[in-house]
Amino acid sequence: MLMEQTCPMAYFSEISPYKLRKSHHNHPWHFVVYNESPFERDDNNRYAAFLFRDRDRTTFGICEFFGSSIPHVNTYRKMATRVVLDTDYRKSLVSKDPDLPISRDFGKIDKYNVNI
Repeated sequence: MLMEQTCPMAYFSEISPYKLRKSHHNHPWHFVVYNESPFERDDNNRYAAFLFRDRDRTTFGICEFFGSSIPHVNTYRKMATRVVLDTDYRKSLVSKDPDLPISRDFGKIDKYNVNI
C-alpha cells in the first residue's frame, strides 16, 4: 500500500542587504524571507514573503510572492538594499497592520522594481 507523504518546508531565512556604504552600516532594518511549500497550502502553490522591520519593532513591511513569481535570493538582497537606501520604496512596502495583510504578486523579475 502506498502512503501519501507530504514534505512540510516552511522556514524563515535571514537576508542581508548588499554591501552598503559606511554611512548606512548602522541602519535599523532587519530582513527575513518566509517560504512555504505547496504541500502546506490549500492552493498548492509555493509562497514566499519578503519581510522587514525596524530595530524598535514599530515599522513593518512585506512583499508577497506566489507560485512561479517567487524570485531568487539575490532579488531579496536587492530589495533589502533598496529598503535601506530608498525611503519611497520602503514606504511602498510598509504595513500599518501588525498582521501584515498586504498581498502583492509582481509576476516577472523585471517588475520587482529593485534596480539600485
